Amino acid sequence: MAGDRSGWSRRGDDVDTVQVGARDAASAVVIDGRYRIEEPLGAGGMGQVHRARDLELGETVAIKLLRGDLDPALVDLVRREVRLARRVTHENVVRVHDLGVSRDGTPYLTMECVDGTSLRQRLAAGRPDRDEAIRIARDLCEGLDAAHRAGVIHSDLKPGNVLLRRGRPARALLSDFGIARALGEQPDHRVAGTPPYMAPEQWAGEAVGVWTDVYALALVVFELIAGQRLLDGSGPASAAPSGIDERVRAELPPRLAAVVLEALDPEPARRPPTVRPIARALAELAGEPVEQGGVSIARGSAADTPRIAVVPFRVLGPAADDYLGIGLAEELGRVLAGNRGLALVSGAGADPGGDVRAAGRALGATAVVHGSVQRAGERVRVAVELVEVDSGDRLWGERFDGTLADVFAFQETMALRICESLRVGWLALLELRPAPEEAIDLYIRARRQARAHALLGPDGAVRLLDRCLALAPRFEPAVALRAISCARAWFIPSAAAERDWGAEARAAAAAALAQAPGLAESHLASAIVAAQDGAYRDSVRALDRALALAPTSADAHNYLARLQAEAGRPDDGLARLELAVSLDPSIQDAGIYLARHHALRGDRAPAEALWRRQGFARLPGLQMLLRVALWFGDRDGVRRCIEEAAAVAALPRDGAVLAQFGRYALGEVAPAEIEASFVRLNERLSARVRSNHHQVMVEGHAWRGERELALAHLSAAAGDALIDLEWMTRCPLLEPLRGESDYRAALEQVRRRAEAIWAA
Repeated sequence: MAGDRSGWSRRGDDVDTVQVGARDAASAVVIDGRYRIEEPLGAGGMGQVHRARDLELGETVAIKLLRGDLDPALVDLVRREVRLARRVTHENVVRVHDLGVSRDGTPYLTMECVDGTSLRQRLAAGRPDRDEAIRIARDLCEGLDAAHRAGVIHSDLKPGNVLLRRGRPARALLSDFGIARALGEQPDHRVAGTPPYMAPEQWAGEAVGVWTDVYALALVVFELIAGQRLLDGSGPASAAPSGIDERVRAELPPRLAAVVLEALDPEPARRPPTVRPIARALAELAGEPVEQGGVSIARGSAADTPRIAVVPFRVLGPAADDYLGIGLAEELGRVLAGNRGLALVSGAGADPGGDVRAAGRALGATAVVHGSVQRAGERVRVAVELVEVDSGDRLWGERFDGTLADVFAFQETMALRICESLRVGWLALLELRPAPEEAIDLYIRARRQARAHALLGPDGAVRLLDRCLALAPRFEPAVALRAISCARAWFIPSAAAERDWGAEARAAAAAALAQAPGLAESHLASAIVAAQDGAYRDSVRALDRALALAPTSADAHNYLARLQAEAGRPDDGLARLELAVSLDPSIQDAGIYLARHHALRGDRAPAEALWRRQGFARLPGLQMLLRVALWFGDRDGVRRCIEEAAAVAALPRDGAVLAQFGRYALGEVAPAEIEASFVRLNERLSARVRSNHHQVMVEGHAWRGERELALAHLSAAAGDALIDLEWMTRCPLLEPLRGESDYRAALEQVRRRAEAIWAA
C-alpha cells in the first residue's frame, strides 16, 4: 500500500488477486527449495502473486512474493495479515497457509490457489442475473460471518477482494486480509481502505468493527443486484450526493432495500450488529423461509446456539513460557471458528488464572474453554476443560501430550486435536441439553463402542443408539452416529449375511440428512453409503460438505484420504491421512492406509511398525498384514496372521474365513474350496467391499500361480466398483498379469472410473 501526504493509505481495484491466469512456460524458479513457480496470477502494490507447486506436500498453492523495497512496517502488516487470516477457516474464505523469507531475503506468503476469477472482473463482464447475484452475496455473508466469529474484521471488502471459484454454481471466497483488524483492537488513526467501499468511520480514522464490514457488504450487495456502484469514492454516503435512498429503493426489492439502507447508516451503532439481517433478506429474496436463510448463519444465530469463549491457557511453569498458553488459545479459537453452528466469542483479554465463569459471563458466553500448559524440556502436556457458565458444570475435559519441536507446528497440531475432540465429544450435546440424561448416557456409550468398532450385539453401538433414540427421537448426534454405525456394519461379512445392512444404512443416512443436516456426521454417513454403492463422485461431494461444516473432522479427512490414495491422488491422500492421524491418533483405518502406502512402495519396515504400534488386532488390519506378507513373499508372516486371525473372538466366522485364505495361500486349501467360501462371504455385501474381496482373491490366486482365476477376479473387481489405481500399478503380485489383455482392459476401466470422481 502506498500512502499520500495526508497519511491516507488507499487501495485500488488493481490489488493482488489469486486466480489462474496465462501460463508462463519459461518459469522454473523454486522458492526455498519447496515452492516451484508455475505461472503468474496477478500483481499489486506490494508484490506479485504466482501459482506454485508445493513440492513437499504435492499441492498447488498461490504464493505472494513481496517487493524487496517495501518498508519494514508494510512487511509487518503482511505478517499481521497472515496471523489474522489464519484464524478464519471456512469454505467462503481463502485459506492463508504460511509466511516465510526466501534464501535471497524476499518475504513471501502462501495461500489457497483459487481456480477462477475475481468478482471485480465478473462485474466488468456484465451484470449477473438475479440468482447468481444472490448466491454470491450469500456466500459473502457466510465468509464474513465466519471471520467475525473468529474475531477478525476484514475492513476492505470490495469486488476486487472476492474470488469466484469455477464450478456450477461458482463459489465466492473472501480474500486479502491486508488491513484486517482484530475485534476490539484500538484504532491507529490511519485512513485505510478502498474509497468507494469505505465506511464513514474509516474516512475519519476511527475504530472499525463488524459494523464496518456490514457497511461494505451492503455496498457490494447493491452492486451485485443493481449492476453498478452506489458510491463514487469521493466520500462516505453521508457526504455523497443526495438521492442515495431513492437509488437503493429503485434498484432493490423492498425488504432488501430496507436492510441495505439500515446497513449504510452513517452512525455505526444504528447499523445491524451482524451480517445476518442481510443474509435473511437474501434468503427471502431467493424464495426460502427466512429461518432457513444461509444454513450456517441461521443455525449460528439462533438464541440457543452455544457461544464458546476460549481464554488464554494457564502456564504451569516459568513466565517465559506464557507465550505457549496465549498462542495455543489463539490457535484453538481460530480452528473452532471454522465449525458451523457455533458462535465463537474472543476471550483473548481474560486472565488465564482468573474465574472462568466470571470471564464467561462478562463475555456473554454459554461455556468457556480453558486449560493449562506444562512443559518438561521438549515435552508438553495440555489439559483442557469446557465449563458451562451458568451451572459451572464441567461438560468435557481431556489431556493431550505433544513435543515442542516447532512451536507453531505444535500449536496448530494441538489446536486441531483439541478442537476435534471437543467437537465430537461435547459441543453437539451442549446444543441439545434438553435431551434426557439417560439418552445422553446411551449416546456416550454408543460413541465409545463405535470408536472401538463394537457395532453389533446387545451392547453394540447400533442397539445403544436405538435405545437412545427411543427416549429422544430428535437427538441429532445420535441420529447421525446411528447412520454411520449402520453403514460400517455393512462392511462386516457375517453381519451382512444375517441382516440387510445395506438397506438399513441407506435409510439411516437419508434420515440423518433430513433430521440433522447441520452435523458433519450426517454427511459423512451419506458419503460412506455412496462409496459402498460405488457412487464415488457423490461420496466426495458429501465429504466436502462434511468438512465445510467441521474442518477438523478426523473421520471425514480419513475417508476422503482413502479415496484419494486409491483413485489417482496418492500424494494428496497421504498428506490428508497424516492430518487425520494428527487429529485423532486412535483412528486405526488411517494407520492401515498409511502403512499400505509404504508397503506398496516396497518399504515394509515402516508399515510393520505402524501396524504393531497401533495394535491392529481387528480383521481389516490383519487382512492387510497378511496381504503384505504375500507381497513380500513371507510365508512365515502369512502363518503368523493365520494364528492371530484365529484369536479374534469378536468375529469368529470372519476370522475363520481370513485364516482359510491364508491356508489357501500356503497350499493347504484347494482353489475350489476358497472359491466357494468367497461366494458365501459376499452375500449382501456392498459393491466396494466385494471389490476389495476380489482384490484379495487376485493376490491369493496370483501367489498360487492360478493365472486364469486371478484374471477372472480382477475383471470382476473392475466391473464392480474398483478404483484402486495405486494397487493395480504397484502391487508386486500383479506383475505376471500385466502383459495380459484382460489386465489392460481392467486397468483402463478402473482408470476411467477413478478419473470421473475428480472431473470438473
